[in-house]
Amino acid sequence: MSETPTGTTIVEADRKAVRLRRYIDLLVEDKLSFTLLKAVAADVSSTGMRILCDQYLPPKTKYLFTMKQEPNVATRGEVRWVRPSAPNMHQCGVLFIDLGQEDREKLERFLIMERERAIIASSPAAATGQLSNPPGGRRSGNGDETEPEQAANL
Repeated sequence: MSETPTGTTIVEADRKAVRLRRYIDLLVEDKLSFTLLKAVAADVSSTGMRILCDQYLPPKTKYLFTMKQEPNVATRGEVRWVRPSAPNMHQCGVLFIDLGQEDREKLERFLIMERERAIIASSPAAATGQLSNPPGGRRSGNGDETEPEQAANL
């Protein structure tokens, strides 16, 4: 069985990569024109990101994108689409084109960690403050309950 659904190209399948919605400050650099811009990544995946920028970045142009916060990755990317956002603001879809193996692994570890953090933070236990062990030495749910008397004798 094919991993790519019928009628879907690899590029469309890659677009379905899970995205982390988090704002990350960026520097956008065009070495040919000596241009340096500031932007913000609004969501990031292992294959690309959506950025917000006050400058128009034409589709099919390539830039060096440097993340100024965690995961602190620098890579070349190609602008794939541009949409107006707010007045004098643009949203751009960027496809990573030269993400090295070490940076790709760093980015993927960051995405996994942030997804897990979001899942834990949105769990009912987190909302009610039940993530930590309650007083008295008892934990709930995993079969490792320890009576207070047993804990004292360990």
